[in-house]
Amino acid sequence: MKIIKAKTFKLFKTIGVVTGVTDGIVTILGMSNVAYGETVDILTGSQAVVCLVLNVEREKNWSNCIRY
Repeated sequence: MKIIKAKTFKLFKTIGVVTGVTDGIVTILGMSNVAYGETVDILTGSQAVVCLVLNVEREKNWSNCIRY
């Protein structure tokens, strides 16, 4: 099985995968086009939650968000 890095998918520029939630802070892998201070929608099983981007780590391809 070949492992493909997230950076190789064009889809990860606008869509991310939630990898963790701690004390209301969400860590998301992907979303390389997101910017600090931008709001993003996180889709849950029943609704979309609007969150504010607090931190963007381009070299790690992840960002932290808090519920807005």
